[in-house]
Amino acid sequence: MEGLPQADKECFINQMLAETRQALSRVIDAVNAAPDGQWISASEKPVRDVMDELRRKAYETAVQRRVDSKESTFSPSEGSVGPGVVPSGSQGKPQRMKRQRSH
Repeated sequence: MEGLPQADKECFINQMLAETRQALSRVIDAVNAAPDGQWISASEKPVRDVMDELRRKAYETAVQRRVDSKESTFSPSEGSVGPGVVPSGSQGKPQRMKRQRSH
């Protein structure tokens, strides 16, 4: 699929910087809150949870930015008729189609 729009990398990075700083702050808080002699065992799960959340947020944000960049270039053609769209001149009246019987 050639020519699909791509998300702006710098905008994505700038958007995620605040999220990343917050996550890293939570990581060091978890390690600092762990009691002496239990730094790893007491902080490993909270740190893993923080990083999993950051990973999920980064991926969701990246995908959403790609979707948004594609939608921003979408321009529906005038006069096109799709499902649920009433063509002009029909005045919204349903039209019956004749069914042919198979013999």
